[in-house]
Amino acid sequence: MSESRDLHLEAFPLQAGELNLLPINGDHVEPMLRIMSSGGVYEGLASIPRKPDLPFAQDRVAELCQQIEENRLLQLVAEYEGVIVGTIGLGLNWKHRHGGLGYQLDKPYRGRGFASRMLQKIVDHGFDQMELNRIW
Repeated sequence: MSESRDLHLEAFPLQAGELNLLPINGDHVEPMLRIMSSGGVYEGLASIPRKPDLPFAQDRVAELCQQIEENRLLQLVAEYEGVIVGTIGLGLNWKHRHGGLGYQLDKPYRGRGFASRMLQKIVDHGFDQMELNRIW
């Protein structure tokens, strides 16, 4: 087994049906604020306030980008027809080669199979490219 801790970002963007998956960056603050503010997202997530604001979104995106730079996280945004509609990520434990999944989808785009396609692509990438042993 490889000891690599490589996110293999060169593989992106990934096509997931009609979605493009690409690593989050500083240009994604406003779409992330919209998604985090979407009904049903903050419930059950202690890390997102009930009413996130722009400074929170800026800090959150900066934190996610920092974790990507440190190879502790693979956080992607999903783009559909030029609009960021969701996000999906793998929090990484390289010692055990595990990844913990989390995703958010903007309410108007739910029920279209987007989450399923996002999940399949990130799971494939995690096992095939990053050589993870377990994703949960």
